[in-house]
Amino acid sequence: MKKAASKKELLEEINEQRRKIEVLEDADHERRRIQKLYQALETRWKLLLCDLPNIIMTVSSDGTILAVNRIVNNISVGDAVGASMYEIVQPVHHSELQNAIHATFAGSKSHTCTIAGTSGNNDTIIWYEMKTTPVWRDNQVIAVTLNLLDITDKIGAKEALTETEANLHAILSSMVDMVFAFDKNGKFTFCHTADMLQLYVAPEEFIGRSFCDIMPEYMHESMRTAFARNRDGRTFAFEYELEIGGEMKNFYAKLSPIRINNRFCGSVAVVREISDIKRVAAERARNERIESMGIFITGVIADLKKLFAGILSYSSYALEHGNPNGMVRECLEKSMQAYDRATAYIRELISFSNTHIPSKKTIDPEKFIHETMAQLARETGIGYTITVAPGLSPLAVDIHQMQKVIENITKNSREAMPEGGTIEIRVGNHTLDRGNHYGLEPGSYVVLAFIDKGTGMSRKNIDKVFDPFFTTKNTGSGLGLSLCYAIIRNHNGHIGIISGPDTGTKVTIYLPAG
Repeated sequence: MKKAASKKELLEEINEQRRKIEVLEDADHERRRIQKLYQALETRWKLLLCDLPNIIMTVSSDGTILAVNRIVNNISVGDAVGASMYEIVQPVHHSELQNAIHATFAGSKSHTCTIAGTSGNNDTIIWYEMKTTPVWRDNQVIAVTLNLLDITDKIGAKEALTETEANLHAILSSMVDMVFAFDKNGKFTFCHTADMLQLYVAPEEFIGRSFCDIMPEYMHESMRTAFARNRDGRTFAFEYELEIGGEMKNFYAKLSPIRINNRFCGSVAVVREISDIKRVAAERARNERIESMGIFITGVIADLKKLFAGILSYSSYALEHGNPNGMVRECLEKSMQAYDRATAYIRELISFSNTHIPSKKTIDPEKFIHETMAQLARETGIGYTITVAPGLSPLAVDIHQMQKVIENITKNSREAMPEGGTIEIRVGNHTLDRGNHYGLEPGSYVVLAFIDKGTGMSRKNIDKVFDPFFTTKNTGSGLGLSLCYAIIRNHNGHIGIISGPDTGTKVTIYLPAG
């Protein structure tokens, strides 16, 4: 028979039970406290997730939505949970979405892709950037979290930018002008040209570098002035010359400021080659001078002939009938020699004034060149070579005037080679298009090139070489090349010179074939 518990033992048992009850009460209190903390934390996270611009949802392997942070395409959270992810994605993107989810389950790695969805009733396409992340439990992927960011505006802006760039490229491609951009420090940032041969150096050599490092020093002051004006919000324009491909070319540049939020950020320069405009203006001015000179010369030749005829008559009479001796005879003889030089000069003036009346005959250019040069070689002893292209077209020219042209060019070449040398002559056909560099009518032309290895000329003298009475020699009238220019112009052709100090001279003539 069990012994009855003592009072002390009963008290101890009661105290033990009381302690257990207190522990249970404390545990329940802690449980409720933790539950409240969890609920508060869950509330905070829900509020945070709802405020995010991203859509965050958890899906199963078959695409069923298990949880979502906010309304998706006008579908409430309650309706979205349990629905298929593929119901809110464009059908064309189903396979891409499915592949991303399956790849995340299989490979346990995140994946990023771009997909499109629809926006509720109006079926407007919304683009999302989606990142898939695996959800783990017990070392196993049990779901996938999708983080979707609406990038519709970004894609729209990108498309608009692409369209703007395409339009800008089309505009630039249609421009004959060159376009350059500079940052605020004067460094090249952009270049566009329809013809790479227009550039002073290749783009890879100047993009990212300062104009001071690239452009000739004589342009620096103009560029600095342009940037100073641009910083003040003003444009600046100037003209300049550059040697490109061995040829001096003229350009017109206009620099305008680039301002963002009323702050100077750089400059854009539109540059146009004006070599042809300059050439046409120079030729027009030269033509006017030549025409005026021709009119003037025509008016004075008759008077000069009368004056010189009188000098000849009196000098001849004095020599014949005055029987002079010593110094008097010598002076009279020198007067006769001066008369000979004067009459030769008058003949040049007559030739110059008569160039506007060519009397044309059709000739074989090859035969004409050979015969003319053979005659000049017999008279002057100059050496020459002639190269003629096959199938040479005939020419309709004033034979006497063209002989004078060849004679003057040959004379200049011989004087430029005082120690002797050979003139190289090339003759061939050439077709010029409309808007050609020489301002000639489009069609077929015969081209004659006279090349020597003489002392050459400076750029400054080349610009003046066709001007009447311009000469660099101590003797001579300065009418030789002016006469050539007038004759070729009145034959509806073109004559040009390329030369440089100690590099020789090339004279090229274009004459209409026919």
